[in-house]
Amino acid sequence: MLRRIAGVTGISLWAGLIVFAVVSRVTGNNVEPAKEAVQEQGVESASIETLAKDLVNALASGNYKKATENFNETMRSALPAEKLQQVWNSLIAQSGPFVGQLGTRKEKILQYDVIFVTCKFEKAVLDTKVVFDSNKQVAGLFFVPSQEPAK
Repeated sequence: MLRRIAGVTGISLWAGLIVFAVVSRVTGNNVEPAKEAVQEQGVESASIETLAKDLVNALASGNYKKATENFNETMRSALPAEKLQQVWNSLIAQSGPFVGQLGTRKEKILQYDVIFVTCKFEKAVLDTKVVFDSNKQVAGLFFVPSQEPAK
């Protein structure tokens, strides 16, 4: 059990470093005014939720190229399809085969929208944390232990 948790944590840490590098390169120039963000939140939320779920579906089906299609330029450089495949395969080795998606939830972190896709694996329940920039492109990707029930 401890070994499996350490493996998932290692994957999370590695993916987290990628996200940190991506976030640290992005400037605050693309921040939308709060009023506009609130008005667009309903449409944007459904759209990025679908994008996040599609990314997980692409990973589960082994289509890593499709999974990276909506990555922003920095993410494409940091985590191309080949590296994403290695990360996913490591995750499967630690957590067992992918069983399915259990639900999603959303958070706002600075100017980023974050969708958590709760995923059931044979040996664990994990959240795929997909971070979107203001252009609805993937700016970060984490695999973390699930902390909240999905809706």
